[in-house]
Amino acid sequence: ESFDDLFAITRARVPVLKGRDINACNPYSPDGSLSFDLCFLNDIAVVNSSLLREYSLVDNRVRMLMLAVKSFAKKNNIASAAGGTLSSYTWLNLVIFYLQCIGFLPNLQCRELMKQHDWHPDPGENPWHCINGLETYYLPTETMAKSGIWKQPD
Repeated sequence: ESFDDLFAITRARVPVLKGRDINACNPYSPDGSLSFDLCFLNDIAVVNSSLLREYSLVDNRVRMLMLAVKSFAKKNNIASAAGGTLSSYTWLNLVIFYLQCIGFLPNLQCRELMKQHDWHPDPGENPWHCINGLETYYLPTETMAKSGIWKQPD
């Protein structure tokens, strides 16, 4: 009873269920609802979402900027890959890239940074480190924060 506007996109490359949670208490929508997409059989999307979350954990301002850009893009109808514009995921990657360019965020997928932190991926132990033959590992922010090697500018 909390979900509304549920529909399946069966002809997509990856099966998707779209919908809206009307009781989500989302502070970024006028009615408090939260639109969502659930995809199935797409492990890469899970890892990508996990990486976005990891970047948002570096500093709360990163998360706030990501949410602001995503909200701006949606309100201006420029966040729909299906509609011929950039996807929300792409907008968030642009935020991360910009913050990396100005030195505010590290590249969590940088092998040198992993080496400095003495962190090594282990696809045998963690299946999320290699999906469909792709290296999908990244340095956890918790590991980075403990070492103090990478310092965020003020």
